[in-house]
Amino acid sequence: MKSKIQKKVELDENLDKISESKTIIFTDFSGVKTKEISILKNKLKEFDSSYKVVKKRLMRVAFEEKGIKFNPEELEAQLGVIFSPKELIDIASGVYKFSKSNDNFKILGGYDLEKNEPLGLEYINQISLLPLKEVLLGQLVGMISAPLKMFMLVLNERAKLQSSN
Repeated sequence: MKSKIQKKVELDENLDKISESKTIIFTDFSGVKTKEISILKNKLKEFDSSYKVVKKRLMRVAFEEKGIKFNPEELEAQLGVIFSPKELIDIASGVYKFSKSNDNFKILGGYDLEKNEPLGLEYINQISLLPLKEVLLGQLVGMISAPLKMFMLVLNERAKLQSSN
């Protein structure tokens, strides 16, 4: 059992993590080996994100202090929390892939701190299946530039025909 001082330190850490984050994802890590959690933590570091096992009650208190109307005690599992300063789309894919490769690791839901709204499991799963923002932007640029490239090709071929006559 933790002392009041230890609980206060953990609460302060949670408050700091919440302040630095845009997105929070709640997970159930029951039965996941420590080695596998270390792999997840290393993967999350690439996105400036972190994974932390938290007491639900202390997380609820931290949320209350931040004015967030969400009670993590309603989640039925041992609670692991991913804190991220990035958008959900930036981290969801990696977390989803990790959950698919590890049967014991489950995504429970999340919270968008910028919009101040909870994120359901289905929503997180849908977002995780989307390509990264950079890939989507590249595809958009390709779609916009394709007609122009085709037009230039037609003009070039027409110019070749006229110069050969």
